[in-house]
Amino acid sequence: MAIRSIAGRLAAVASVIAFSGVCHGASLLTNGSFETTTQASGTWNVYPSIDGWTTTSGPGIEIRNNVSGTAQDGVNFVELDSHPNPGNSWMSQTFSSPGSVLDISYWYAARPGTDASTNGIEIWLNGTDIGNLFAPGNSGNGTNNTAWTLYSAIVTGIAGSNTLEFRAVGNSDTYGGSLDNVSVNAVPLPGTLGLLGLGLAGMGVIRRRKAS
Repeated sequence: MAIRSIAGRLAAVASVIAFSGVCHGASLLTNGSFETTTQASGTWNVYPSIDGWTTTSGPGIEIRNNVSGTAQDGVNFVELDSHPNPGNSWMSQTFSSPGSVLDISYWYAARPGTDASTNGIEIWLNGTDIGNLFAPGNSGNGTNNTAWTLYSAIVTGIAGSNTLEFRAVGNSDTYGGSLDNVSVNAVPLPGTLGLLGLGLAGMGVIRRRKAS
């Protein structure tokens, strides 16, 4: 497990904490693995919206099933540099949380056989960039399948309505990075731990590599 610090990237976020051992319950998101869309094996399609997710910029959300890689969870996964050109798209979901501290996790994979410059994806929370997944993106050269990487971070959101957004930011050429198995959980904080954690500045992004 490696931790890459991106402290200083979150000036607009009130406070951020990062630690291990967070208890996970049911995700606050709807359709985090994109499985409610029926997509036949070996096919893909671009949708203006899918269950839980809405296109906020670009041509739409591209759902793939066993095309240019395989899913990390289930059979479907998302590419945001979709069709037609210019393909870079954004998608978001608004969800409700009982608390303000959120554990956000997601799996990312560069598109096989493509340069790093085309694979960039950003994650935004409530209109604030909470860190590029890659800058400008991972390379998929020399691979023929999706090599998924897990990212997880504890961030401060809002007790109530929050909006999570993913944005394709690589070359807008219909070849981009992929997402799967996105989850958000509210983090219960004991009083003393909460006061200590909320006083920290910066953010840890935890990465674990797992080839599909």
